[in-house]
Amino acid sequence: MATTLYIPQKKTKLWISLLGAICFVSMGFFILSKPQSKDSWAPIFGWGSILFFGLTGVLSIIKLLDTRPALIINDKGIWDNTTFMQVGLISWHSITKITHQKVVNNHFIFIYTKDPEVYLNKVSGISLRILRKNQQGFGTPFTINGNGVRYNITQLHQLLESEWEKHRK
Repeated sequence: MATTLYIPQKKTKLWISLLGAICFVSMGFFILSKPQSKDSWAPIFGWGSILFFGLTGVLSIIKLLDTRPALIINDKGIWDNTTFMQVGLISWHSITKITHQKVVNNHFIFIYTKDPEVYLNKVSGISLRILRKNQQGFGTPFTINGNGVRYNITQLHQLLESEWEKHRK
């Protein structure tokens, strides 16, 4: 591939997430607005709803405003922008296997690399913890969720494998 291929983001789930966050934050405020008894758990649920779903809403807005493509595929490798856990370019030379699996009604492409630590050293905090959980559960920290790309996931898997075969040597 002499050119660069840009795969756009699919934002449907982000809009649903934002709508849900607005509803749950509103419910949190509604719970807090009602008089409560001394030993009521309602304020904990109200504040918990506001904080958790407020953060979810903010993250959804950030991702909705992100105009970058979900994936960039070129002769150097794959740049994954489908999540907040970005490790930069995953080079074709470091990839050992690319698979496609359905996990709990979601389609994922898993990208296995020779030395994932090279990429994991580029992230920290919660992103690193999430990537490590992916590695424990799936054998690789690098996943592409089919819900995040506006492209047929089976065709995307075939495209990635084809490009990997061309460029990995």
